[in-house]
Amino acid sequence: MEDRDSKKQPGLQVIGAGLPRTGTNSLMKALEILGYGPCHHTETLVGESYPYRNSRQWQKAMVTEDRETRQKILRGLYENGGFRSGCDYPTALFVDDLVHMYPNAKFIHGVRSSPAAWRASVNSTIALTHSKALYYACYLFPPMRLNLHPTLCNGQICERRRHGGVDVFEPSDSVEIYHRHNDWVRRIVPRERLLEFNPADGWKPLCKFLGVPVPRDGEGMVREYPRTNDKAQYRSIWRVLMVMGLMSWAVLFGAVYWAVRLLVR
Repeated sequence: MEDRDSKKQPGLQVIGAGLPRTGTNSLMKALEILGYGPCHHTETLVGESYPYRNSRQWQKAMVTEDRETRQKILRGLYENGGFRSGCDYPTALFVDDLVHMYPNAKFIHGVRSSPAAWRASVNSTIALTHSKALYYACYLFPPMRLNLHPTLCNGQICERRRHGGVDVFEPSDSVEIYHRHNDWVRRIVPRERLLEFNPADGWKPLCKFLGVPVPRDGEGMVREYPRTNDKAQYRSIWRVLMVMGLMSWAVLFGAVYWAVRLLVR
């Protein structure tokens, strides 16, 4: 079993290397249950408030080509935030840096049942977040204009630089990025430090790889592996954001209309 004191050391202990929509939200919650929290995830950035200092640092790391400078930025983001693990984007964009920065860390590489299943999941969830329709609908919201959208755009730049011009948000049914990212991870992470993990497999392979016991509840029963971030919930959130965004424009135009009427009286 792993020495629990190792979790008190600064820096990342466990790193999720899988693409978005490979069970990363569930993995985040699982790692925190196992004591590897806090875990950095896209949700961490989405929940950040103005002036989005961390988001701006992530964006800088994504477009910085000098390795030493980039790793200095990354180390500050993880260690100043007290993170013990990370998964999803932007973490999975920097596997090549993290494998050297944290030589004792273990990597969990999320995979899906098939590349086609992964692409279908992306198209019906996170691709909506990156759509022009949502961007312009929510343009008046600072979190969209100053945080989420520029982070996603810079992430695309980083991803395309690493994987030969392809990215997660390709407007098609292409699965090329899925294959290229998986091959990249397998090539740069030593085999003994890498677990390819399908969340459908639950706690057993994950806990065995990390050297920790399977978590149990107060009655001694095995806890259910987290199952979160389903498509229906994601699409519901997208619809709410669209409605709120369009309403904000309606309020703005309404205010301008009445202001003009008052001025011309």
